[in-house]
Amino acid sequence: MPEIDKLFRLLETYEELTAKEAFCLKEVNLEGVKEVQVKKAPILKEMQRLRELLSMEEAVLKEDYNRRVADLLAAEDRNEKRLGELMAENRMAYRRLSNTTTAASKAVRAYGHAGQPSVSPKGKMGEA
Repeated sequence: MPEIDKLFRLLETYEELTAKEAFCLKEVNLEGVKEVQVKKAPILKEMQRLRELLSMEEAVLKEDYNRRVADLLAAEDRNEKRLGELMAENRMAYRRLSNTTTAASKAVRAYGHAGQPSVSPKGKMGEA
C-alpha cells in the first residue's frame, strides 16, 4: 500500500500549492502564480500515474481521494476565474494608460509651444 500513501502525500502537497496559488492571486502576485503552477504540473502527472495503480480493495480510500480531488478542482476553477479577472483588469488598465498617453501627447503638440516664454530664462540681465 505504499502507492496509496504516496498518492495522499502528493494530494496534500497539491492542495497546499493550490492554496498558495489562491493567495498569490489574492495578492496579485502573478510571478508567484507562475512558480506555483510550474511545481504543480509534475505532481499532477505522478498523481495520475499512481491513481491508475490502485486496486479495487482500496475503494474506501479512493472515495476520500475522489472527494478531495473534487474539492481541489473547485478551488482550481476559482483560481482560474480570478486569474482571468486579473488579466482583464490589466488589459483595461493598459488601454486606459495608452489612451491617456495618446491624449497627453496630443495636448503637448497642440499647446506645448504656446506656453513657453519667448525670452530666454536669463532675460535681459544675461545680455549685459
